[in-house]
Amino acid sequence: MPKHTDIEEIYDEAVDIEDKAERLGYDVKVVARYEKALSLYAAVLESEQGSHYDALYNSARLRLEIGGGYKHPPDAFVYLQEAYRLFISAAEVAGRFNPPNQIGRFDALYNAIQSAVSVGELHADLGADRDAADAFSHCVDLLRGLVAEQKSFVGADSGGYAAAAAMDVGGGASLSLSLPPYQIVQNIKILVDVLLKLQDVVDVDDGTSTNTDHTLAHAQMALNEALTLNNAVDEQFKETDTLLLLQAKIHLGELQMQIQSQSQPQPQFQSQAQTIVAEFRHVLELRSGRRDSGAVEAHCELAEVLVEVAKSGVSGVSSWELLCEAQSLFKAALEMEIALKSIGSIDPQSLANQIKILMAVAGASTLRALLVGSGNVNYTTLINNSQVFLKRAVEITQPVQVKHPNWQVEDAKYEAMVRIIHERIKYSGESIDSQGHLLGLLASHGVDLEVYKRRLD
Repeated sequence: MPKHTDIEEIYDEAVDIEDKAERLGYDVKVVARYEKALSLYAAVLESEQGSHYDALYNSARLRLEIGGGYKHPPDAFVYLQEAYRLFISAAEVAGRFNPPNQIGRFDALYNAIQSAVSVGELHADLGADRDAADAFSHCVDLLRGLVAEQKSFVGADSGGYAAAAAMDVGGGASLSLSLPPYQIVQNIKILVDVLLKLQDVVDVDDGTSTNTDHTLAHAQMALNEALTLNNAVDEQFKETDTLLLLQAKIHLGELQMQIQSQSQPQPQFQSQAQTIVAEFRHVLELRSGRRDSGAVEAHCELAEVLVEVAKSGVSGVSSWELLCEAQSLFKAALEMEIALKSIGSIDPQSLANQIKILMAVAGASTLRALLVGSGNVNYTTLINNSQVFLKRAVEITQPVQVKHPNWQVEDAKYEAMVRIIHERIKYSGESIDSQGHLLGLLASHGVDLEVYKRRLD
């Protein structure tokens, strides 16, 4: 127990330790300081019988940071699940205030959902699709509950948190908003995104395609509401480009389901594919003046859909042209991602993004090789180019034999290594015995090869 007798002094010391830790940037030493702050917050909560909102919230936030950025599974699950529990407790405490601290409650619930989404994403990364689906389904319920609660709060006294704004809801009726409308839009946007994540982990080959279709329909209904509410948002807070990107993703999911249900491509698919590509191009145009994470995302999303359309063979444009354009877009995204990284800083999310983009470039090169066939003089060159990009992806994590402290970076490295092995055996005629070094490295880290093999397609 700390030597202090004043609870607020203990709390202030914890905040001070956090501040000092954050100045270190991304560093494994940060965790030790965060853990010290957590012990102080725990002392505050013990004294206050778990009713100190700020200590609950900060404890949860630090666990989310540690679980998402520093811990590998299974430890990551422990931190993320505890973060979720504490955020929920913080939300309950805020609701018991007199008057209730609704804004604090909404903030805690929002972050509880972020914790739960992280759990689902981690399950998906590990190939545990059923667990991921359960987690994402829970997030959907939480988001619907949060949005419903925020809607009921609209028009209530928010203590001057935001000025009221009139919003047309049809039929000549309007609502007076005391909660900024963009917050509701953002939460509905997350709801749509989580529904799409849920759709991704549902196996359409096991007879659950109806459930997948149902999920996409719910995503579309939620998106329609978000698009309507977005009209009432001040210009600087509008989510137009992000919502249009989600719309394009829903349309792509619908097309993919239609293609999967047909024994051969149908004429109408070509028109649908062209429309979807145009939707993704429009988002890229909306973000063309930016050089931020949103612009990187737009480049990658359009490139990925071009690859999918090329593989489906329903575009009306040569698959070679689509794959060449996709590679160019991925390379532009990579250059932008590298430029966004601060000189001298270590940003694990950026490192993970760079590895994933390099794998995408490699994948497009391999598809181009398969398109021309092994008898073509360019086949070997294209396969070798893919290997170059994959090796570059792995080398980002130098020294390769040492685990990176960030799980997302290490996970991406494992996938790149498995892809190197797969291509060497399948397309370059090498034997599995010749891959002993990489296989041994993966085995020493306890990697389940089957998890990463399922990602190859």
